[in-house]
Amino acid sequence: MTRENRTVESIPLHLSLALVKSVRRLFPLLLSLALPGIVFAQSDWDEPFPPHRIADRLYYVGSKGLASYLVTTSQGHILINSSFERTLPIIRSNIEQLGFKFTDIKILLGSHAHSDHVEGHGHIKELTKARVEVMRGDDQVIASGGKGQYLYREGWRPCSVDRVLKERQALECRDHRQPKREPRLSTHHEPRLP
Repeated sequence: MTRENRTVESIPLHLSLALVKSVRRLFPLLLSLALPGIVFAQSDWDEPFPPHRIADRLYYVGSKGLASYLVTTSQGHILINSSFERTLPIIRSNIEQLGFKFTDIKILLGSHAHSDHVEGHGHIKELTKARVEVMRGDDQVIASGGKGQYLYREGWRPCSVDRVLKERQALECRDHRQPKREPRLSTHHEPRLP
């Protein structure tokens, strides 16, 4: 058997056990090296960051470490990611600094149902009466206040979901009694803006 063809199965048992023991001894060291990076990555979640236009009607309104995006239309706005409840003052301030009204948010989306992306949905919905529209799978997690999310243990205020979206389904932020004037946003991976 050549060296290139060796598999894990061909490693003798005593060497496998020695490798496991070595990893166990090194794990605390590896964890201590990785932990500061993880803590540093989360340390900027509550820091304000200047809001700015990304393209056309797409704006960055999140904190330094948590991305939130505002898509503006004349019929109301779409907020992607509400982040934590504690970061809502940053998002609200950033939206208002750009000259938009926080209360004009009509649709709330989330990139995925983790607390750092959707914990604030319930509070924003309460303040703005926005519709919460999320992908299938995230709906139950958001409605239950975080039960079923696979990464975090903490929960949040449960938030009723108004619409469960499917892949490539269009979003419309308009009064259905008015003629369609605004472009639609797709649930496909990137927004299709004019």
